Amino acid sequence: MISLIRLRSIRLFLLFIFIINMQGLAAVPTLGGVQFWNDISVAGDYKIQKNVITGHCRILEDNYLRLHWGSEKFCRKKLSLLKPLSKQKQIFLIHGLGRSHHSMAKLEDKLVAQGHQVHNLEYSSMLNKTETLALRIEKLIKEHPDSLNIVITHSFGGILFRQFEPQTPIHKAALLAAPNRGSTICDKLKSVHLNFLLGPAGSQLYSSSPLIKTLPEPHCEFITIAGDRPAKLSNWPLGVFFDENSDGIVCESRTKLKNAQSHHKVDASHTFIMNHNQSIHIINSFIKP
Repeated sequence: MISLIRLRSIRLFLLFIFIINMQGLAAVPTLGGVQFWNDISVAGDYKIQKNVITGHCRILEDNYLRLHWGSEKFCRKKLSLLKPLSKQKQIFLIHGLGRSHHSMAKLEDKLVAQGHQVHNLEYSSMLNKTETLALRIEKLIKEHPDSLNIVITHSFGGILFRQFEPQTPIHKAALLAAPNRGSTICDKLKSVHLNFLLGPAGSQLYSSSPLIKTLPEPHCEFITIAGDRPAKLSNWPLGVFFDENSDGIVCESRTKLKNAQSHHKVDASHTFIMNHNQSIHIINSFIKP
């Protein structure tokens, strides 16, 4: 009986080794990384992601097929051998809190269809503080010092972007529904000591937090876009907490920044503002040469 169990264990182990080795010979479909993966490098149609828990890395193609996996050093070497082709103009999309790259997929498709090279970034928004996340994305963009880099953010992504160093090579930026002056929802949660529910990063978004009070304005040309709908029931359920126009999550007045080239109002909800045709039109007009 013991011998039979041991034999089966050996077979399972050999099968596991076989599967692992076969994965090195063929691309494996993935979901692109949601919360447990951070993009640490992008080049052409490829990206390197690092796992939050294990620390191992993988190379994905733009259709989220995994080509290689291993240490960061190994993946960077493999990426260089792929000889990725990068365009002179690149667009980086940064999603919001608790979301993933999937939330920016429609905007990505629209921009790609217009001939742009787009990097739809993934990061673990619920598992790290803003400083850690911002530094990671900033480092990724700094790998492209000679490119005309454009950043488009949604919500919390705008807060991360504003923490980048002035030396970060960014030409233009569009901030959609960013809680630049703090989040009303987070203020409400803070008042009853429940803002921790938003995770290490989200808990820092109340209007009087050290983070919000000391954030610099972007060091490049930028615009802001806000959802603008009447208060109360039109933005149900969270809109009932507001006494001014909002997108249902962020008040329109709190998205404004003094040095923005322009501020735009769109009749859209917070969740889908990046998909709204008017938002896309505004972005296209802004990023044109």
